Amino acid sequence: LQSWSAAWHVGDDLQVNALIYFFALFTLSSITLLTLQPACRVTELCMCQSSDKTSLLLTASQHGHTEMQQAERMEYNSFMLYIHNTIIGVELPGFGHLDYSFIFSKGVTLLSTIPIVLTFVMGGGEDDSDAPSG
Repeated sequence: LQSWSAAWHVGDDLQVNALIYFFALFTLSSITLLTLQPACRVTELCMCQSSDKTSLLLTASQHGHTEMQQAERMEYNSFMLYIHNTIIGVELPGFGHLDYSFIFSKGVTLLSTIPIVLTFVMGGGEDDSDAPSG
């Protein structure tokens, strides 16, 4: 990490370097999260319960008022129970199912950790032995 830090070092002004690092990390993080947006859309098409959107769950539930035989009704109810209780969509190993709340929560986490990472990269985490002890 220090060699990467040296490659982006602009000068002795730590504030300028910190801003450059922040915007570089912010841009890379944003691009990464935006590339996951199509996968979140697939999950939304499967599981969205909003009445103004189209999803597998809502489309299947619209057929509940159709007249059915008892065996058909039991199978329909089993199917509805399954899709209602099972998360359907894109799953990223190690992270879980992708949806827009996932992107938002990871974005907030990245924004809150970037300053911490910059503190260590910029040398703010070093122990100052010259500091007066109180």
